Formats: sequence, C-alpha cells, structure tokens
Amino acid sequence: MNLARSCFLVAMLLGPNAKVDACDETIRHIVVELRQPTTPQFTSQVIQQAQASVGRSPINSPVFERRLAVDGDLFRVTGSTSDIDRLISDIRRDVRVKYAVKDLRNGRRHSNDPLFSQQWYLAPGTSTPLPYQGNASLIWNRSSGSGSVIAILDTGIVPDSELTSNLLPGYDFISDPVSARDGDAYDSDPTDKGTYVEIRDNCVATFVPSDWHGMKVASMASAVANNGIGIAGVAPSAKILPVRVSGFSSTSQSELADAISWAAGVLVPNTSPNAYPADVISISLGGTGACGAPLQEAIYLAGSLDVPIFVSAGNTNSNLGTSNSNWPQNCAGVIPVASSNATGARSNFSSHSGPVQFAAPGERVFVLSNTGTRGSVASPGGRTFVVSDGTSFSAPFAASSFAIAKSAAPTSSSQAILEILRQNSDSSSGCIGCGHGIINNWKTSESQRLTAAGIGDLTMTSRPGLWIDEINGRGEITYRDACLMTVSFRAQSNISRFRADANIHPELWLSGTYLNPDFGNPVQCTNSGTGTLTWECQLRGWIDYFEFGGPQTWPSQISFEAHTESGVWFKATAPTGSDFQCGI
Repeated sequence: MNLARSCFLVAMLLGPNAKVDACDETIRHIVVELRQPTTPQFTSQVIQQAQASVGRSPINSPVFERRLAVDGDLFRVTGSTSDIDRLISDIRRDVRVKYAVKDLRNGRRHSNDPLFSQQWYLAPGTSTPLPYQGNASLIWNRSSGSGSVIAILDTGIVPDSELTSNLLPGYDFISDPVSARDGDAYDSDPTDKGTYVEIRDNCVATFVPSDWHGMKVASMASAVANNGIGIAGVAPSAKILPVRVSGFSSTSQSELADAISWAAGVLVPNTSPNAYPADVISISLGGTGACGAPLQEAIYLAGSLDVPIFVSAGNTNSNLGTSNSNWPQNCAGVIPVASSNATGARSNFSSHSGPVQFAAPGERVFVLSNTGTRGSVASPGGRTFVVSDGTSFSAPFAASSFAIAKSAAPTSSSQAILEILRQNSDSSSGCIGCGHGIINNWKTSESQRLTAAGIGDLTMTSRPGLWIDEINGRGEITYRDACLMTVSFRAQSNISRFRADANIHPELWLSGTYLNPDFGNPVQCTNSGTGTLTWECQLRGWIDYFEFGGPQTWPSQISFEAHTESGVWFKATAPTGSDFQCGI
C-alpha cells in the first residue's frame, strides 16, 4: 500500500481534524470544464497555460482520466494541498474556463416475514392508521411500488433472496480499482466487494470490518415481502437499481455526478446505457465541503428529467439552516430527509432544519445485512438482520414512499407527487426542523384515492337576499347581500364524512369600486343516494357595498379543500366558467 493511500485511510479513520503531516504530498483530482465544448487534450493545454501565465512551474503534467457525463474533464495532479489550491485559482483566471474545482472525496458513514411484526414504521398488525408512522403496509393492497424504479447509490449490493427478485442490472462507478477491489474502473457489476479497511504499514495498525451499507439501505426500500424471510421493504414491489459509488475509501463528487447521471438515464462516457432509468434516486452518503460544479450540474440534469433525489440529512444533530458544510446535502435541488421515531420525535442524532424537507423513520429499523467481515458470506448462511439507526434509512424510506405514490399515479410529474407527500405529512411538536413533517403513506394514498374518485366535479347554487345594514351619520346607507351557497360534489359511497373550507374569490365591481365578499366556513355537509353519493356543503356569506344595485353575477373560481375523519387532505377546484349569483 503506497504512502498516499495509507495516509488517506489514517485520516479517514481518525477523523477530519486528524493531523497527518507526512501525507500532505499526495495525488489529487481536479475537474475542469471549458465554456465551449472541446477535447480533453485542449483542456490540458489550458491548465498548463494557466500555470505558465503567472510564471509558476507546473506542479506536474496533468493526467487526463475521464470525461464526466456533465462534460467536465477529470485530471490527476500531484502536489501539496496549497499548491493544488493555487493551481485551481490560476486556472479560473482563464476566461475560457467555466469552472475548475477540486474533486472532493470524503467519508461515507454519517406479511409473513418473521420480523415484520417488529417493523413499527410499517404499522404491522393494525388496520388503523397511526400517527408519525409510515403506515406503508396499510396501503399495499392499493400500491406497493409496482412499476417504479428506485436507484440506490451506495456501496453496492450483496446477492440475497430478500432482494434479488427486485434487483435490476446496475453499475459500478468506483474509478479506483484498489478502492473498488475489482481490478478495474467503471464496470457493470454493482456487487459490494467489502468496505473493510486494513492498514499494516508505518501508520497505525487497525481494522474496520465491512458494513454492507448498500445492502441495508436497499432492504429498507424494497426487501421482498411475504416470502417467509426476515423483513419487508417500504415499497416491496418496487424495483431497485443498485449503483455502486463507494468502496473502502468512500466516494468522490465526480463519481457521484456520473452515478446520478447514469441512474437518471443519461449516457455516461465509456459505460453501458442504463436500460431502466430511475423514477427516484436515494443517496445515503456524503462528505465535507462545498457542492462542486460537476455534482451540482448532475443534480440539475436529473431534475430536468423529472427524477427527484432524496438524501440523508446527516447524523450529527446539526442545524443545516445555520451551518451546512456537507455534500450532497448542501447541493441545490436535493431533498434532505431527517430521522424520526415512533413517537413523532426527531431522532436525537438527526441533522435538521434549513434545506430539510421531510422526516421519515430512521430509528430502530430492521435491515438486511451480512455476517462477512471482509467479503460477504453466501446467502442464506451469511444472511443476518440487524436493528439500525440513522438518516441513511430515512432517505430510502422517503424515496420508497415516492415510488409507492408514483406507482399509483404513473403519469403524474415528480413535483405533483412531492406536493401530495407534503400535503399529507404529519406535523409533530417533537419533530422540530423536520420540514413539511413526517411522511405518512396512508394519508398520501387516501389523497390519491379521493382525487381519483372524481371529487372536484362541483356545482354551485345560491339563494340571495338583501337588507339595509345601517345608515351612518353622513346619511350613507350600507346594503348587505345575504347569500346561501350550496356546493355539491360527488364521491365514493365508502367515504363517511367531509368538512369543507371554500375560499371564494369572485370579483364584484360597483361604480368602479372593487368589493371583496366574505364567506364563512360550511355549516353542514350531507349526502344522499346510494353508490356514488352527492354531498352538499352550505356556506353562508355576505357582501357589503355602499350603493344600491340589482342582482350581481360574476365568474367564480372556488378552491375547495376537504378532509376525511382520518385527516386526509385533498384539493379540488370548481369547473372553469362557473358563475355565482348574489343579490336581490
């Protein structure tokens, strides 16, 4: 093992603040993209010209390694940290350069299934939705993720019958053959070769066993259900696209950028095309530093293809609103997820606030693992199930919840599905800094079912009346139109009760003066008939104006919100062109 690698491993094991003076001279990578498309050879010349223009001797001749899917070129350079920082600064002075960044590499870490009854976050053994829990199992008869593809970007996968029937052909995006432990760079085998670290040189002798992190995360998302083995995943019918980005020495931003691009369906140079583009991406790793331009561009690229990216918020109990120095959590366009527990509290280890959009179960969850300390032990002998904590599991829970909703509405955009998740998340006083709240799959499913039931087919009738309200001291008369509005809509017969709030915004102009009518909440909602029922909600309201007028009719657009007794919200809007009349 060379000095550069062994020192890197010592720093990784001891922590980011460890002092390793002998390791300052090391191999680094930088990514440079020019404003106009060109060849890697020309980019290399630009780098050397940038050095020469300020009279510095080159640190070394930059060695081109590969072109990223987002068009940046990755180069290997050798030198001290300060020399490489100066090199990047020199390159950025060239007007032809779009960006030049250091390629940061940092640590990863932050049914009839026997254990199903202990998976509290799937609400097993109850037919009643529970607050602050995913309630995934209650809606599997409606949608369990079939047809959805979840990309898991992690350490790769270990073959096991708890996963194999849900696995799609994945890819390995570890460029360093030593870290990958497979003798090559990018390849089509996403198998986890073990993340163990063993150091036997002049530094400190230590051993860290493999953690099979990618296997654990994938099982949280989509372990096969009802197979008589172990556990069930949140979306047990969804397909998993395993993308290996982390070996024993973690991952780099350039590798992660290529992995995101490939998972979203973009052709990455020198790789095989992805035949199964992801509907959603889950990432449970990260490092310290800024979000580099190549990584940010890859995230934007995935977004343009309608592929959302859920990421773990981190396990440092940090307020990401005041200090967020970890990528990809600090990248624009990702969806950080905090960890919650069965009581609705945010886990005490979970980072929070700032860009965090959701919380999801990540405390005391059951996941699939392997007994191997170096390489994996073949299943079933090496199969084991462990109780784990971490936002690493909250991110795939959220991604799987998205996959379930996507399966139920395959033509809906990702933004539409995310909005449904937001509307139906559970708020909890114990989950401060959890964004929109704790994801609740039952509420999301109910919302989709109600929308599909035809709610939104609204009609309106009114019964007007007029009386003199008052005569003020100046002799002016205020007239008040009293109106009774009835809003009717249809719904499935198995819906028990609605409470409706209607926000009515008609425009009423009298003698050039705009008047804003005020309507209160409904006083009653009743239904009649059998099968598909017609519900009627009556709203009373009034309009004040200062001069006499006859009956007024104006176009109305009613934003109609309702919820069932279970607390499920949905929205419907009156048909365009509906008119409401209020007046004598």
